[in-house]
Amino acid sequence: IEDQVVSYGAPNFTLDAAMENILSPTRDQMWMRYNPICTNPVIRIKNTGSTTLTSLTTTYGVTGATPSVFNWTGNLPFLQTAEVTLDAFTRIVGGTEFVVTLSNPNGSTDQYALNNTMRSYYDFPPEMPAPLIIELKTNSIPSENSYTLKNSSGTVIHQRSGLTANTTYRDTLNLPIDCYEFELIDLG
Repeated sequence: IEDQVVSYGAPNFTLDAAMENILSPTRDQMWMRYNPICTNPVIRIKNTGSTTLTSLTTTYGVTGATPSVFNWTGNLPFLQTAEVTLDAFTRIVGGTEFVVTLSNPNGSTDQYALNNTMRSYYDFPPEMPAPLIIELKTNSIPSENSYTLKNSSGTVIHQRSGLTANTTYRDTLNLPIDCYEFELIDLG
Protein backbone atom coordinates (compact mmCIF):
# COMPACT_ATOMS: atom_id res chain seq x y z
CA ILE A 1 0.00 0.00 0.00
CA GLU A 2 1.23 3.45 -0.87
CA ASP A 3 -0.44 6.59 0.43
CA GLN A 4 0.07 10.26 -0.11
CA VAL A 5 -1.26 13.01 2.06
CA VAL A 6 -1.65 16.48 0.57
CA SER A 7 -2.79 19.28 2.81
CA TYR A 8 -3.55 22.86 1.98
CA GLY A 9 -3.50 25.98 4.06
CA ALA A 10 -2.96 29.67 3.76
CA PRO A 11 0.07 30.77 1.68
CA ASN A 12 3.30 30.80 3.68
CA PHE A 13 4.47 34.14 2.25
CA THR A 14 2.93 37.38 1.05
CA LEU A 15 5.89 38.31 -1.22
CA ASP A 16 7.72 35.42 -2.85
CA ALA A 17 8.85 35.30 -6.47
CA ALA A 18 10.22 31.91 -7.54
CA MET A 19 12.37 30.78 -10.45
CA GLU A 20 10.31 28.02 -12.07
CA ASN A 21 12.55 27.17 -15.05
CA ILE A 22 15.23 28.35 -17.46
CA LEU A 23 13.89 27.60 -20.94
CA SER A 24 16.93 28.96 -22.76
CA PRO A 25 19.87 28.73 -22.61
CA THR A 26 19.90 25.17 -21.27
CA ARG A 27 20.85 21.58 -22.07
CA ASP A 28 17.60 20.33 -20.51
CA GLN A 29 16.00 17.94 -23.03
CA MET A 30 12.55 19.36 -22.26
CA TRP A 31 13.52 22.70 -23.84
CA MET A 32 15.89 21.60 -26.64
CA ARG A 33 13.68 23.01 -29.39
CA TYR A 34 14.43 26.49 -27.98
CA ASN A 35 18.18 25.90 -27.78
CA PRO A 36 20.97 26.69 -28.37
CA ILE A 37 20.75 30.48 -28.24
CA CYS A 38 23.20 33.36 -28.09
CA THR A 39 20.77 36.19 -27.26
CA ASN A 40 17.55 36.81 -25.32
CA PRO A 41 17.26 34.13 -22.61
CA VAL A 42 13.76 32.95 -21.68
CA ILE A 43 12.81 32.06 -18.11
CA ARG A 44 9.61 31.05 -16.33
CA ILE A 45 8.80 32.78 -13.05
CA LYS A 46 6.11 31.92 -10.51
CA ASN A 47 4.37 33.95 -7.85
CA THR A 48 4.35 31.85 -4.68
CA GLY A 49 3.31 34.76 -2.47
CA SER A 50 -0.28 35.75 -1.72
CA THR A 51 0.21 39.30 -3.03
CA THR A 52 -0.09 39.81 -6.79
CA LEU A 53 3.39 40.22 -8.27
CA THR A 54 3.70 43.43 -10.32
CA SER A 55 7.46 44.05 -10.54
CA LEU A 56 10.68 42.12 -10.18
CA THR A 57 14.42 42.56 -10.70
CA THR A 58 16.15 39.77 -12.61
CA THR A 59 19.94 39.48 -12.52
CA TYR A 60 21.35 36.98 -15.01
CA GLY A 61 24.28 35.93 -17.11
CA VAL A 62 27.14 33.52 -17.61
CA THR A 63 29.20 32.65 -14.54
CA GLY A 64 32.33 34.80 -14.63
CA ALA A 65 30.86 37.52 -16.86
CA THR A 66 29.38 40.86 -15.86
CA PRO A 67 25.74 40.13 -14.95
CA SER A 68 22.88 41.76 -16.82
CA VAL A 69 19.80 43.22 -15.11
CA PHE A 70 16.22 43.13 -16.40
CA ASN A 71 13.33 44.87 -14.63
CA TRP A 72 10.10 42.92 -15.18
CA THR A 73 6.64 44.45 -14.74
CA GLY A 74 3.32 42.68 -15.09
CA ASN A 75 0.38 41.30 -13.14
CA LEU A 76 1.01 37.80 -11.80
CA PRO A 77 -1.54 36.42 -9.27
CA PHE A 78 -0.78 33.79 -6.60
CA LEU A 79 0.54 30.46 -8.03
CA GLN A 80 0.49 31.74 -11.62
CA THR A 81 3.52 31.58 -13.93
CA ALA A 82 4.85 33.83 -16.68
CA GLU A 83 7.46 33.34 -19.37
CA VAL A 84 9.86 36.28 -19.48
CA THR A 85 12.15 37.04 -22.41
CA LEU A 86 15.24 38.81 -21.08
CA ASP A 87 17.57 41.16 -22.92
CA ALA A 88 20.83 39.89 -24.45
CA PHE A 89 23.57 38.86 -22.03
CA THR A 90 27.36 39.14 -22.04
CA ARG A 91 29.03 35.97 -23.28
CA ILE A 92 32.54 34.85 -22.45
CA VAL A 93 34.75 32.25 -24.13
CA GLY A 94 34.33 28.91 -22.40
CA GLY A 95 31.32 30.03 -20.35
CA THR A 96 28.72 27.27 -20.12
CA GLU A 97 26.85 27.98 -16.87
CA PHE A 98 23.93 30.43 -16.97
CA VAL A 99 22.63 31.84 -13.67
CA VAL A 100 19.40 33.73 -12.94
CA THR A 101 18.49 35.41 -9.63
CA LEU A 102 15.19 37.13 -8.82
CA SER A 103 14.96 39.96 -6.28
CA ASN A 104 12.91 42.97 -5.18
CA PRO A 105 9.39 41.60 -5.74
CA ASN A 106 7.08 44.63 -5.86
CA GLY A 107 10.06 46.74 -4.75
CA SER A 108 10.33 44.88 -1.41
CA THR A 109 12.28 42.02 0.14
CA ASP A 110 11.51 38.47 -1.02
CA GLN A 111 10.37 36.46 2.02
CA TYR A 112 11.80 33.13 0.80
CA ALA A 113 15.17 33.46 -0.90
CA LEU A 114 15.85 29.72 -1.44
CA ASN A 115 13.75 29.64 -4.64
CA ASN A 116 15.19 32.82 -6.18
CA THR A 117 18.23 31.42 -8.02
CA MET A 118 18.52 28.81 -10.75
CA ARG A 119 21.44 27.60 -12.86
CA SER A 120 21.57 25.83 -16.19
CA TYR A 121 24.39 24.44 -18.27
CA TYR A 122 24.23 25.13 -21.98
CA ASP A 123 25.99 24.72 -25.29
CA PHE A 124 26.92 27.78 -27.30
CA PRO A 125 25.59 27.79 -30.89
CA PRO A 126 28.03 26.59 -33.53
CA GLU A 127 30.08 29.17 -35.40
CA MET A 128 29.54 28.87 -39.13
CA PRO A 129 32.19 29.55 -41.77
CA ALA A 130 32.03 32.48 -44.15
CA PRO A 131 30.60 32.44 -46.69
CA LEU A 132 27.56 30.47 -45.45
CA ILE A 133 25.93 28.22 -48.04
CA ILE A 134 22.31 27.17 -47.52
CA GLU A 135 21.39 24.23 -49.71
CA LEU A 136 17.76 23.09 -49.84
CA LYS A 137 16.34 20.28 -51.97
CA THR A 138 12.57 20.35 -52.27
CA ASN A 139 10.25 17.35 -52.34
CA SER A 140 7.16 16.83 -54.49
CA ILE A 141 5.06 19.29 -52.47
CA PRO A 142 7.28 22.41 -52.26
CA SER A 143 4.36 24.73 -51.46
CA GLU A 144 4.62 23.46 -47.86
CA ASN A 145 8.23 24.66 -47.49
CA SER A 146 9.99 27.98 -46.93
CA TYR A 147 12.82 29.34 -44.82
CA THR A 148 13.97 32.56 -43.20
CA LEU A 149 17.27 33.73 -41.77
CA LYS A 150 17.10 36.44 -39.08
CA ASN A 151 19.87 38.43 -37.42
CA SER A 152 20.14 39.08 -33.66
CA SER A 153 17.69 42.00 -33.83
CA GLY A 154 15.06 39.76 -35.47
CA THR A 155 15.32 41.34 -38.93
CA VAL A 156 14.81 38.86 -41.79
CA ILE A 157 17.99 39.14 -43.86
CA HIS A 158 17.27 36.28 -46.26
CA GLN A 159 14.26 34.15 -47.09
CA ARG A 160 13.06 31.71 -49.69
CA SER A 161 9.51 30.61 -50.54
CA GLY A 162 7.49 29.86 -53.68
CA LEU A 163 9.67 26.84 -54.38
CA THR A 164 9.59 24.43 -57.33
CA ALA A 165 9.18 20.66 -56.87
CA ASN A 166 12.29 18.45 -56.76
CA THR A 167 14.70 21.35 -57.16
CA THR A 168 17.94 22.09 -55.33
CA TYR A 169 18.41 25.70 -54.21
CA ARG A 170 21.85 26.93 -53.21
CA ASP A 171 22.13 30.35 -51.56
CA THR A 172 25.59 31.73 -50.76
CA LEU A 173 25.57 34.42 -48.06
CA ASN A 174 28.39 36.63 -46.82
CA LEU A 175 27.23 37.57 -43.34
CA PRO A 176 28.78 39.90 -40.77
CA ILE A 177 29.61 38.43 -37.35
CA ASP A 178 26.34 38.18 -35.43
CA CYS A 179 23.92 35.66 -33.97
CA TYR A 180 21.49 34.27 -36.55
CA GLU A 181 18.32 32.22 -36.39
CA PHE A 182 17.52 29.87 -39.28
CA GLU A 183 13.92 28.69 -39.46
CA LEU A 184 12.82 26.01 -41.92
CA ILE A 185 9.06 25.73 -42.30
CA ASP A 186 7.34 22.51 -43.41
CA LEU A 187 3.57 22.86 -43.23
CA GLY A 188 3.13 19.16 -44.03
